[in-house]
This record gives sequence, structure tokens and C-alpha cells, in this order.
Amino acid sequence: SGKVAAKAAWEDTVAVNAAQAVMEELLACRLSGSEHLDQPKGFPGAPGYTYTYAVETYQPDERLLRVRVTVYYQHQGHQRQLDLVTLKRKGR
Repeated sequence: SGKVAAKAAWEDTVAVNAAQAVMEELLACRLSGSEHLDQPKGFPGAPGYTYTYAVETYQPDERLLRVRVTVYYQHQGHQRQLDLVTLKRKGR
């Protein structure tokens, strides 16, 4: 059971790092507030990994933009997901 727990922790860490990388890339560019990826995308340069991600933005008011990155992955045959959400001032 220790190996299973260690593998789950490793998979979770990879998912967090992947979500953070996508979020950093999104925050570095100007977002319009209409970004939405319905179909999960694979991570470039990660052959053999089953991690995919989707991006959703929502504009709660004229100044703020909520950005959500969802990473999907498998663990012991079960679909898992991790959400990373932040707010960004629009146009910056």
C-alpha cells in the first residue's frame, strides 16, 4: 500500500505542476475573457503521460477575470481531476 500511496502522491504532484505551468503561461499573455477549451488538450512534450487539461475563463465584472485550469489524469483506472483557479485583472 506504500507504493500505491507514493505513486498517487507523485501523480498528484505532476498534475499540480502541469496546472501551474499552464496557468503561468495564460497569466503571461493578455486574456480576452472568452477563452474556453471544451475538449481537454494534451501536454506538449510529455509522451506517455495521460495528463490532459482544459481552460475556462469567466468575467465576473468588467475589471476581473477568473481563470480555471483543470488537469485530468488516471489513477488506478479512475479518472481524477485537479482544478487550479485564480483571478486576474482584465487586460494585464
